Amino acid sequence: MRTGLALLAALAFAHSWAETSQVVIENAWIRAPVAGQTVTAGYCDIRNDGDEPVTIVGFTGPVRVEMHETRTEDGMARMRPLRQLRVAAKSTASLAPGGRHLMLFGVDAEHTAGEANALTLRMRLASGDELSAQFRVRAGAGGQAKPRKEP
Repeated sequence: MRTGLALLAALAFAHSWAETSQVVIENAWIRAPVAGQTVTAGYCDIRNDGDEPVTIVGFTGPVRVEMHETRTEDGMARMRPLRQLRVAAKSTASLAPGGRHLMLFGVDAEHTAGEANALTLRMRLASGDELSAQFRVRAGAGGQAKPRKEP
């Protein structure tokens, strides 16, 4: 009985590790907040090299982080929270200006100054696994973001 439970636990850990090791966060960055503001946006590409889809259910960090999506409805750009983001097998989901993105609340000079000039955020998968990534701060990523049309 104990051997069976140990084997089951080992298989569950191996599956969990395999899922996490197949997901990669790339091109991670946040826009430096405008002077006097503490809200900004974060972007990245999430690549799933695995054979199964994965579902992202959130991000955490030293500040409050929410997943959002900008969509054009009735000619108006509207931002809505995303409860989850599914990344198909062997594909990449992009969080980019004007589309799906992260909103970061409470970002101040303490978070964006110094040598590292980055925030570490953790991405949570529906499986309970987490991945960490450094999100580099980019000053003046200027220009108005234009909503992207979904394919």
